[in-house]
Amino acid sequence: MSNADPGRSALEINLQRTAAKVEIPEAQRVLLEITAKSVGIRKRTQALLEEVNHPYANWKEVLQDLRTYAMENLYYIDAHERGVEGLQVLVDIFFRIEKESEDQLDHFEAVRSLSRFVEKLVRESGDLLERNRPLIDATLREIDYRIPRNDYGSLLSGSLRRLFQTMREAGGWDDETMRSLLVDALRITYDAWLRRTDPSEWIDEGADEKTPSLRRLSHEAIREY
Repeated sequence: MSNADPGRSALEINLQRTAAKVEIPEAQRVLLEITAKSVGIRKRTQALLEEVNHPYANWKEVLQDLRTYAMENLYYIDAHERGVEGLQVLVDIFFRIEKESEDQLDHFEAVRSLSRFVEKLVRESGDLLERNRPLIDATLREIDYRIPRNDYGSLLSGSLRRLFQTMREAGGWDDETMRSLLVDALRITYDAWLRRTDPSEWIDEGADEKTPSLRRLSHEAIREY
């Protein structure tokens, strides 16, 4: 009979995780410089970067912390003279989670959270929008590249529509940039519907013709798009 203590095993794992040496890459240290004058934000930045670069990173927890940090501190980071470099670090971490997490749901949540972050950036950049525009464009191109290669595209169309509406209101973007990304997301959405049971089969033969909602979602109607 084994004398192993399962609780000790869990404890050893936690101690190993805590004791692991964490190196923050030089490219990410710009965030520490940007937040140096605010003790509170600087402390949260240090904790986030250590969490991101931990050899046993829990990507689900990292994503939750990153999402909160990015949305709450966007204005502070953006206002700094090296703000666009700090914003790039956050964008890169979102994409890293999408790539490295083993949980498929994290992939979707990372890109959806990133699209909301970019939406806020477009809306609140003010006079710095022109400086941030290349970063925003590059981020959209990367999302456009990743959507067809993953299964979450069908879940993103709502977030992308809100982002594009904000971009139109801000001005300066051509429709083609936005259309390409949205078309990919909608195509995947339609393909997902076409793989399911045709909703028109749910309607009784004697149903009132004034019940159009399900008919608009039929495979035949979707193919017309």
